[in-house]
Amino acid sequence: MHGDNKPDIPELEYMFLSLISNKINAIIIGGGRAAYIKAKSLIEKGCKLTIVSKEFDEEVEALSCKGTVLVKEGYDKAFILDKHLVFICIDDKAVTNEIISDCNELSKLYINCIDSKEGLAVMPMQANNKAISYAINTNKGNPKMARRILRDIEKAVEPLAELTAFSTELRQRMKALGKIDKVVMEFITSEEFSFFFGRGYGEKVLYLYFDKEYINDLIEDDFLIYGGY
Repeated sequence: MHGDNKPDIPELEYMFLSLISNKINAIIIGGGRAAYIKAKSLIEKGCKLTIVSKEFDEEVEALSCKGTVLVKEGYDKAFILDKHLVFICIDDKAVTNEIISDCNELSKLYINCIDSKEGLAVMPMQANNKAISYAINTNKGNPKMARRILRDIEKAVEPLAELTAFSTELRQRMKALGKIDKVVMEFITSEEFSFFFGRGYGEKVLYLYFDKEYINDLIEDDFLIYGGY
């Protein structure tokens, strides 16, 4: 019967953690296609990147013009000492085991791009619309389905981008005034406020529901573009 004799694929337990990418020192061990794919993503996110390999594909070599440091040598433990993230993109089992051993000894986060189950982390499919960042993994490894789900998420969150930017800015101004007003925040994240905001009555409704002087302190002239009159 269908699938009865197929080995069970283990389901992984994931814990999501958002890294501040421009503060991350990352290293890729390997110079082939897998290394290039990971490098492109890391560069786009603003990570400081080093790639180490005895040989580089042409597309990897071209990344040097984007600020990536290329080291044409074999792996050495010294290369990962000042790195936060280590990406293993080689199929040499002996060297891979050496890298994993070094990473465990030094408490480094490492991603095994050849066999994800042998790493400590994976890179999810991810995107952002400037107001919202979002990511998705499938529990048993299915990149094409993850990419499809990401597109569906994009459609779902896009209508909320402007409202998210508005509510985030309002919260930051509350913090600047010394206190986050939970009642106001509860309201501007409600379906009721979303309805009025989407029709351009965001500020008017706030003035109707809350103290006018307080709302004046939160909303400045350059802020009227968000759900304004």
